[in-house]
Amino acid sequence: MSDPLQHSLNRAAIMSQLTGVLPHLELVDTVDSTNDWLKRRLPDLSSPTVMIAGQQTAGRGRRGRLWHSPADQGLYLSLAVQLSAPLHTLSALSLVAGLAAATAIEASCQAPIQLKWPNDLLLNEQKCGGCLVEVISDPQRSTALHWVIVGVGINLRFATDPDHDPGIDQRWTDLHQAGHAVDINRLAAALIDQLLMHIASFAEAGFAAMRSRWQARDAFDGQAVVVHQGDDQVLHGQAAGVTDAGELLLIRAEGQQRISSGEVSLRRASD
Repeated sequence: MSDPLQHSLNRAAIMSQLTGVLPHLELVDTVDSTNDWLKRRLPDLSSPTVMIAGQQTAGRGRRGRLWHSPADQGLYLSLAVQLSAPLHTLSALSLVAGLAAATAIEASCQAPIQLKWPNDLLLNEQKCGGCLVEVISDPQRSTALHWVIVGVGINLRFATDPDHDPGIDQRWTDLHQAGHAVDINRLAAALIDQLLMHIASFAEAGFAAMRSRWQARDAFDGQAVVVHQGDDQVLHGQAAGVTDAGELLLIRAEGQQRISSGEVSLRRASD
């Protein structure tokens, strides 16, 4: 089994393995957050621009949570791209990013990745990665042109014991301990290619065109779940896939309900 810690990030190696659009690529050893690095440089970036860091000191997940990003133990990558689309459609981008990441991991590491709505990557029913999508709109512009920043974190080989880390509130794994060989540069190139392809497809045909592919990887489909909305609202029901807009379909005693991502946390009822 290949050890991802023996494969250092290398710009030339990544660029040579890209098969699609060649983005502007930045590599750094340490950064606070790859998403924030890109946000600080808007609107002077060229589109698309990719930032990859060996470590994040203040990595972020959804709902303001810390994303653990120890040095040389994961792939921490963000893509900034301009996208022309109605703002209300962009909430589905979290699902688009998750599907792109799952496709890239499976292609380069042969790991069977499932998806947890709206943006978690699961391996053997444990979290091995996640996505954070941020949309930055210019209020001075009348067009529907937005900067979209897609951050992806993938656990390659964590030194931390997943059963004894008080800072992580759910079961997790990494590709190495799950038995999958990793070349970080190959994985980075595959992830960039897939993100660009999936975003381009989304821009052309919307999430509906890839909905069936997302649902084929849905780890919670048909299961009893608990949805936490905000700080005080808790919904119980059965997960029933997603809509063409990327909303979660929840079957409850009162009938079927659509849940938008926003400030929402999804768990199995048995967890």
